[in-house]
Formats: sequence, C-alpha cells, structure tokens
Amino acid sequence: MKMLPIPKNLQDKLKIDPKQENNEFQLHGQVICNCGCDEFKILYFGKEEEDYIMSKKFDGIWLLVIHLICKHCNNKFLLFCNELYGWDGFVCNYEIHNKVNELLQNFNYKQTICDECNNIYYNIFISISSQGKDDFVEGLSDEIEQGIFLEADWVNAYDWITINTKCTKCGIETEYVDYETA
Repeated sequence: MKMLPIPKNLQDKLKIDPKQENNEFQLHGQVICNCGCDEFKILYFGKEEEDYIMSKKFDGIWLLVIHLICKHCNNKFLLFCNELYGWDGFVCNYEIHNKVNELLQNFNYKQTICDECNNIYYNIFISISSQGKDDFVEGLSDEIEQGIFLEADWVNAYDWITINTKCTKCGIETEYVDYETA
C-alpha cells in the first residue's frame, strides 16, 4: 500500500483522485463528509488578498483558519489552520497548539459567498506536497526519541497545501488557498 501524506484531520474526509499522481510526496483529492456529501459552506478567518485567503494577525499570532460545514448533515470540521497543520504549524509551533485551539473559539468567521451567483456551497479539492516520511523521521529523530512526535505524525508535517473550490451552482472554480507551510 502506498504511503500518502493525508493529514490526520482529513484521513476520513479525503477521497483521493485516481486520475492524478498520488504518492508519499504529493496527493490530490476531494473533501467528502462522513455522510457522503461533497457540498460545504466555507467559514474562514484570514484576510482576502487578490484571489486568495491569507493569514491575519490575531492576539500576536498570524492565523489562517478554514472550517467546512456539510450541506447535508451540518457537520462542522476544521479543514486547515496554519498554526496546527503543515510543517511550521505542526512541527515548529507545537508548543502553542493549546493557545491556538482556544483562539479558534473566539473568531468572527466570515462565510465565503460566490461572486458570480451568491451561492454559499462549494466542492472542495485539496493538493498537498510533502518531503515524505524519511525526511520527517531523519530531521526529527531526537524529538521522536523524546516522544514529542511519532513517526506516524509525518503526514501532518507537509510543505504546501492548495485548496481549490468549485461553486455548486454556477461551477466557477477558484484557487482559494495556496499556502506554503514550511
């Protein structure tokens, strides 16, 4: 079985795209709710810059946070937070995870609305780039030995994430987030 860099927060919500090359260093897929629905509202904390959502300073921390809410079952889950996921968030900033999790409760999230048709539901597509398991294990061997990280945590220490959206009403596709996490 191929090792894929599917972050733990997406392991039960990412349908891998079989038409793309997926391996230990890259993966492409679509977000699917546990109920099977593929349409979501997007709530975010960040700032809009041209066509992207970027991080925004809050309580001394630069944050980009994206939650999804399923159209069918209203399940809400955290899709991405730059201070919790990716190399910098997961590895470099692990000491502030409790503070960040507290802050996540205090935001005034904005909802994404389609500029073309005012729809609020989207299909969500993810691409992740990773340096792979060996790079993680070799680079953090001391921390793994100390129990700070597990070898299996390599999937959370990816280098780049791209989040693309497709409006479920008018079909407009947007590169929503293009974020280097390392």
